[in-house]
Amino acid sequence: DACNISILDAEDIIQQYDANGDGTLDVDEFEDLKNQILAQHQGKMTQMQAATQYEDIDLDGDGRLTADELAMACNISAEEAQSIIYMYDANGDGTLDKDEFEDLKSQ
Repeated sequence: DACNISILDAEDIIQQYDANGDGTLDVDEFEDLKNQILAQHQGKMTQMQAATQYEDIDLDGDGRLTADELAMACNISAEEAQSIIYMYDANGDGTLDKDEFEDLKSQ
């Protein structure tokens, strides 16, 4: 549920990245998976111009970027945006504050 994927999808991902075949992802295997996801999203995020200001994306001005706001700014699905937020959401509130957004842009 945390990644918005089904159990079957999770099992497929584990099988794909489980290099030692033990049925789980160890730290190195998880890092490989994370790096692959980041690389896929990196290309999509480059659509967001470097000059994009946080305030331009935060449409409701509440100081937090939601998946919908990020999706609209980056021309990606809300599900993809939520996955990105999950990776950069340091405080765990389900949104990106300005510092978390700057971390995302710097990748």
